[in-house]
Amino acid sequence: MPEPALQSSNNDTLRQKPTRDAPPPFNKRTADVILRSSDHVDFRVRQSILAEASPFFESMFSLPQLPDNRKRKERDETEYRDGIPVVDMSEGSRVLDSLLRFCYPVEDPLLPSLKVTCEVLEAARKFDMAYVVAQVKKQFLSRAAQQPLEAYIVAVTRGWVDEMREAARCTLRRDMRWDAYIPEMEQISAGAWYRLRAYHSACSEAVSKLVDVTHPNEEGAVLDWLTTTQWPWFSCICTDMSIQRPYTAARIPCRSAAWWEAYMKDIKQKLKDRPHRATVVESDSGEGYLDQAPCKTCLTQKASRKVYLKEFEGLLMQEIDKTISKIQLEVRI
Repeated sequence: MPEPALQSSNNDTLRQKPTRDAPPPFNKRTADVILRSSDHVDFRVRQSILAEASPFFESMFSLPQLPDNRKRKERDETEYRDGIPVVDMSEGSRVLDSLLRFCYPVEDPLLPSLKVTCEVLEAARKFDMAYVVAQVKKQFLSRAAQQPLEAYIVAVTRGWVDEMREAARCTLRRDMRWDAYIPEMEQISAGAWYRLRAYHSACSEAVSKLVDVTHPNEEGAVLDWLTTTQWPWFSCICTDMSIQRPYTAARIPCRSAAWWEAYMKDIKQKLKDRPHRATVVESDSGEGYLDQAPCKTCLTQKASRKVYLKEFEGLLMQEIDKTISKIQLEVRI
């Protein structure tokens, strides 16, 4: 359990600063505790709700309290407002508002930025709020998909291993400009940057090999993840066919239609840059190559060929996922 980030309001300077009430639903007079943010916004909340959301607060609120009918002695340094105890928080009002909305029976907030998302996630972990952590992590992943480098850097600076790896995986979907500079880079070591590059490079090499039809693997097989050669581009009597190659782990000798092999070479290059399943979906699919096929059989049976292509691409995406799952970002804390 982390050390409490709560303080008694016994600092006269702090007490003299004006406070303002938080917006609904944290301004109700029926509250039984006030959480005061670091920028002096008072959040009137119910202890019972916080206790359910957080073992940290449950433990804090279970401490012996002075009876209401007993005069407070000088040793009770807790500040009161409208007869309600005030607890000073180290979090700002923006973070505290979002954190409490996840706890209250209201709509979960959509956090406005990666920075705020990380601040709320940090607070949720500090107060052991399991539900809030789970929900904010989803928003972190959404942000990481759009800002993978920034998300990785934030995770590194906070020592968040899971988030580092999630952000690193998100870089696989982006066309990364590794020579570009962003100010956040100053916050991490060259080693952390190198390990991200090494991870991306390892995924790039492994995933692009999945569609390498010109270089057999160590066992002498091409596309060894395929379980069968019963695909129309292997069986068509095209006049424009590739040379014979050993397909599947069984190394079955087959020729393939030239349009399909051209598609494999194209998608291989794209997967080198973006080794992610989304590349298969977002790139020009094999249908474009099929449309330009010189083979009359392929063209007359184009509709069925396209169905097979979709099935093949689905299997390829599954294989990409499996391949990436076997590669781990090296992490040093």
